[in-house]
Amino acid sequence: MLAEIRPLTRDDAEAADALATEAFGAPPRALREPWPVPGTCPWGAFVGVELAGVATVRAFRSWFGGDAVPTAGIAAVAVRPEHRGSGLLAPLFAALLADAREWDGGTRSGPVAEPSSCAKVPRSRPSGAVVSTLFPTAPGIYRGLGYEIVGELADVDVPVEPLTRIPAPSGITLQRADPDDERDAAAHRDVYTRWAAAQNGPLTREGPQQRPFDGRDTVTIAVDPSGTAVGYAAWSRADGSTLPVHELIALTAPAATALWRLFGGFASLARTVRLRTSGADLTRLALPAAPWRPVQQWPYCLRLLDVAGAFRARGVAPIDVTLPFTVTGDGLDGTYRLTAHSGTVACEPADGDGGDGPVFAGRGLALAYAGVQSCANLRFGGLLSGPDADDGRWDALLGGRPFHIRNYF
Repeated sequence: MLAEIRPLTRDDAEAADALATEAFGAPPRALREPWPVPGTCPWGAFVGVELAGVATVRAFRSWFGGDAVPTAGIAAVAVRPEHRGSGLLAPLFAALLADAREWDGGTRSGPVAEPSSCAKVPRSRPSGAVVSTLFPTAPGIYRGLGYEIVGELADVDVPVEPLTRIPAPSGITLQRADPDDERDAAAHRDVYTRWAAAQNGPLTREGPQQRPFDGRDTVTIAVDPSGTAVGYAAWSRADGSTLPVHELIALTAPAATALWRLFGGFASLARTVRLRTSGADLTRLALPAAPWRPVQQWPYCLRLLDVAGAFRARGVAPIDVTLPFTVTGDGLDGTYRLTAHSGTVACEPADGDGGDGPVFAGRGLALAYAGVQSCANLRFGGLLSGPDADDGRWDALLGGRPFHIRNYF
């Protein structure tokens, strides 16, 4: 029986919540109102009258090359056990990603995009999501849908005792942020944005789904002698010997030192700091010779939705180059010509004439776009073929920024 694929409405809310609760083992909870939540669009696959599969699209923007790229984040994917393995995800993703490509408002400088089918945003111009991301429970399933792992969110354990030996840095003061003070909220946002814009991958933390201090009540801000916020740590004091640090971001080495030293003050009460982090965390350089032990990881996947649009939406290294290339597989088949000048990109279909350029598999292009694999490594992995004369130019154009993700969705 063919499945009916469509956006879900408030009338479907209880069935969708029951399916997600069963799939993820979450306890029953009251539905959020309004439903769907602004900035999201839940989709369903119906077999007969039964809701057999669900997935929710969230409207984000992600930093790539210093620009905020319209992103369709996929969350809460669940299939009823009786229908697993029946091929429901392929048509479900095809429909929701096709819709995401048509969202309005997803320009480089405009507001965060909105899912059009649910939010009823007028489609005055076709400026939708150009990349899609998700946290996979089974990466192999999503590779079949064009996604590839480009990074991970992780919890790491750091012993508290060595933090007590960190000397106080000069010129940094620590202050507790007031959740009701917009100046503190603005300082927190500024630190995150300055850090995130210098990476590839982090969300912009804007729009209807974002909250002050990213929903954290306890935030300590590091301030330099000029009174400028140059770092923060979001943390909580829980029962037991582990101190959760939900995020630690520093824009200067003294700020990182001061924030890690802060947690040394809990040595009589806690034995371990558990930090939520990603990638090669620069704040680790402020630590003494202390273990950094990953205890849990959540891989993060990316795929391109619109090859030309994805390149036009992002920044690149300030080199001037013209690169012909071809993409095969994952619904992205085509030939293109990319022209970079002073950090901006023009990219257009090349009408079947890929010239002498390389041939990227769709997943290979996602890895190159994220800046996490070189062309040589893509060739080792069978994700890039054809002429290699431009490999160094591709690496120079897209490399240089580490990949991070700090929001789980």
